[in-house]
Amino acid sequence: YSPHATLPDGEELLADGVVLLLRLACLLVASGQATVEIELLLASICQRLSLRGAVVQVGHREVRAQFGGGEPVFYASCGMDFKLSRMSDVQMLARRVALVKPPLRACLAALDEIEDRPPPYGWAVRLIAMELVCTLAPLSVYG
Repeated sequence: YSPHATLPDGEELLADGVVLLLRLACLLVASGQATVEIELLLASICQRLSLRGAVVQVGHREVRAQFGGGEPVFYASCGMDFKLSRMSDVQMLARRVALVKPPLRACLAALDEIEDRPPPYGWAVRLIAMELVCTLAPLSVYG
């Protein structure tokens, strides 16, 4: 899908809605949101965007979506990353789309901005945090 493609108005809105839905899902997965919560939020977004017959399945590394009960099935592979600093921004945008239905191109531009933003912490902080989680998690479960 190219944002500069010339499509009839209805198809352009559908294409933007599908792209927005898949990108939101992948960013929510990457930011650590629970898959069940993501599916519920995406169902609300599909309803707000009038994506009828939408079936969205969210896994730990992938998102599958089908609209109208037919072909095609859209598949997006979500990269493994811990983008916790972006979780609140992505959640706020997703909730706004589910409640208000803002212009889809503006939402896609906002997602670009959120994705391109560097993390507020360096690699050393991330490494130390992961070491602490990996060390303390077994102690809290078994200990």
